[in-house]
Amino acid sequence: MNLVKLFLVAAIVFTAAGCRQEQESDVKPGSPEAISVDKTGTLNVEDVWVRVAGKGRNTAMFLNILNGTEVADTLISAESDAAVLVELHETYERENDMMGMREVEYILAPSLQKVELKPRGLHVMLITLNDDLMAGDTVFAKLNFKGAGQIDITAIAVDQ
Repeated sequence: MNLVKLFLVAAIVFTAAGCRQEQESDVKPGSPEAISVDKTGTLNVEDVWVRVAGKGRNTAMFLNILNGTEVADTLISAESDAAVLVELHETYERENDMMGMREVEYILAPSLQKVELKPRGLHVMLITLNDDLMAGDTVFAKLNFKGAGQIDITAIAVDQ
């Protein structure tokens, strides 16, 4: 009888672990913890800023995506004339407690959630700036979402 109970407990644990893995696979690795937002029926972008950097250098843009809709959306790309190349990136932990950055294909914006693109997390990478970017300057960019389409944003350069 004890062997049957042990088998049932093991089966429940393995089933729960399998369900958990399926749920986790829907979330992009490295995505930030989502925070609940009020239902507004729209997807908005706010608190947009970019780090200052010199011409020919790289910098990062940070922002919050507020998905007030009942449907998850996906940020699939970004564009800006301020740099030669614009990519979606994540910061990740490498060996020996070192940090690295790598490109990601998309950033998930779950329904009724806020996703933070922030330092040491997800961000928009501006590679090879076309001009110096000084504190107070503005950078115009376009975020391309699978569902919401294109959203134009303006980032303020901050010396951080």
